[in-house]
Amino acid sequence: MSPLVFPLILLASMLALAFHFVAREERGVSQRFRLGEAARRIAEAAADEAFLWLHRETGRPDSAPFRWVLDDQGTALPIPLVMVPEQAANLLPSGERAELTAQARILDRRLQDSKGQNYRGTADAHDSLATVEIHVTVTLWSNHVFKPAPLLTLHLSRHHDAGMSSIVSRRPAAGERRTAYCQAFPLDYALLVRNGLEEFRRAPGVSLNPPETSLVVEQKHLPPERRGKIFFGGTDPARATTAGPEETPIENQVFINLSEEFQNQVAPFTAEVPVGQAEVLELVPALEERLQEFGRQNGITDLAWENLKGRFVIGTAPLCRAASDTPELAFERTLVSWLAASSRGAEGVWPLHPGLRLLGDDPQVAADPAMAASVLEGAIRKRFLYRVVWRLDLSGTKIRGTMMVGGVPRTDSRPVPAELASELESWKNALPCIPLPPDAEDLPPLVRTFLTRLPQVAARYPQISLLSRMDANFLYGRTTGEPDLRHPPAGESFPQPVFFSPGNLPIEVRAGTENGFRPYGLYSLWQGKQVPVEALEKMGIVNPREGVITLRGITHVRGHLELGPVTGGSWRIRGQGVLAADGFTLKAGLRVDHADPEAICVLMARRGDILIGTDQWIEASCLAFNDQWSGTVRAVRPLHLRGALVCDRLELPQAWSRDRHLLEYDPRLKPDQSLHQIWISRWVTFQRVSGNEDS
Repeated sequence: MSPLVFPLILLASMLALAFHFVAREERGVSQRFRLGEAARRIAEAAADEAFLWLHRETGRPDSAPFRWVLDDQGTALPIPLVMVPEQAANLLPSGERAELTAQARILDRRLQDSKGQNYRGTADAHDSLATVEIHVTVTLWSNHVFKPAPLLTLHLSRHHDAGMSSIVSRRPAAGERRTAYCQAFPLDYALLVRNGLEEFRRAPGVSLNPPETSLVVEQKHLPPERRGKIFFGGTDPARATTAGPEETPIENQVFINLSEEFQNQVAPFTAEVPVGQAEVLELVPALEERLQEFGRQNGITDLAWENLKGRFVIGTAPLCRAASDTPELAFERTLVSWLAASSRGAEGVWPLHPGLRLLGDDPQVAADPAMAASVLEGAIRKRFLYRVVWRLDLSGTKIRGTMMVGGVPRTDSRPVPAELASELESWKNALPCIPLPPDAEDLPPLVRTFLTRLPQVAARYPQISLLSRMDANFLYGRTTGEPDLRHPPAGESFPQPVFFSPGNLPIEVRAGTENGFRPYGLYSLWQGKQVPVEALEKMGIVNPREGVITLRGITHVRGHLELGPVTGGSWRIRGQGVLAADGFTLKAGLRVDHADPEAICVLMARRGDILIGTDQWIEASCLAFNDQWSGTVRAVRPLHLRGALVCDRLELPQAWSRDRHLLEYDPRLKPDQSLHQIWISRWVTFQRVSGNEDS
């Protein structure tokens, strides 16, 4: 045998042994790679399923995961996995199986934005940003009959941004006001007009007293603590007047003209001031001329009045009447027209129209002082007629004169003849007690003389005003106690509201810029920003085919959003949230879906208007405002709104149809606890994978 045989056999054996070890190692590496890849795919699928479950469950305010995120007690939330464990068998050989667990944790909660502004407003608010970690553990096991063993354990962690924002803030306790910024603060109001006083002055007056248009704010069915407030910006009489040179009212207040229907709000007052013969003839010297004319007609000479009397008849009445079909009402209408002619600005608008029905249609409810106190803020007053009329009183009056009786002159006193008394005491000869109007030269001489001399006589009676006026000194609603119209109140106002900027600084309601009037102004908490209109359907927010709007948090839409007609007549609202856009056009109603009775919708126009072109119910709050104070809600059909109406300008009657419009406040906007929405971003901001081989 050749001496080379043994070395060759030894070499071959060594090569075979080396190949065996290499093959075994490669098989191990391949096994580990296969197991690792399978575990990774399973873990990623499980993380996706865990996110979808958490996203779905945190969208329901009544769910345990929702409360877990909101309360953040520092505990982990187990997440059930259903689909991925069932499908994992398809990725593994028959001799292997997978065990999966998933949980979520809140790693941090940020309570301030990058400017250091606090997110939270009310004590129970949970407005904040957070990082949510979803952690998945995958353990692969061998299915050995006698000795099952773990093959590999893999951990996958993902981070998602999340936000919590209050859509509706908890109502303040009775008698209290907000002390800090809340995102949803305008929803405290059934009607809030930021530029209300300036619009009222420049309209002038018709923004609250529009012709042929009626706006009714109805809340009588709500308990006081659930009613929405009503405020017109700028109505603070304690501040220096903001009226221009030709604008009225000078005082920072608005008024609503009272009609006959609401005459129970007219401050009751009656009085008479008698005057003697000297003052009667001072005021109406034409009475002497009329007496002498009567004498000439009846052959009486040297006529003179005896015990001639007059009286100032004082009372109150509504400004607006449906008809003037009696001499007294016709005289009253003339008196009001003269008062208007002698006034300027909003105080002198003629003809007068009944004002808005801020406290509802029912005159008894509207006259309840408790109703007004629970709803109204600022200087909102009623205007009625304080009427002073001068009339001749011939009771006990005689005329003394000389007549020829049988050719002999005879002088005596006799009662005023009935025909002369009837003429002089009729309403035709009543005289209005008003300030001398600027165009007094156009008045009849008798009236002009009377009004010229009236101030001198009135000055002798300082205890009472002898001049008629359209009185706007008393707060809207029934006047309690004994109203003193001799010395009407000055500076009366309902409580003044307090507003805050997102930086928690007190502001005036007309304040603009980022530190001014900013509902839902914590932009970091918005769920979506600059969302194209066409993307709303892809995101599941707007579904035109089914006529459903699904809301969750605050979504900002880029541009103008139009909600057109849908099958079924009205859009159905699900979820709770805010849609912010440049402007809105509504061509169909918005109704809370019966399947989600707690749904809440807020439409916020940040640059334009909200145009409502339907008479169907709009069960949503409409906010239209901008820094140019031009935002308004336009109702070109009879409006039926259940929610809140907040705007810069009311634009009545120009932007509203000549119909009856109804605004009902939604009591759910005054909850006992703040209503939140949670959003979790689908984008993964961080991912970490780690694992170990167990065998």
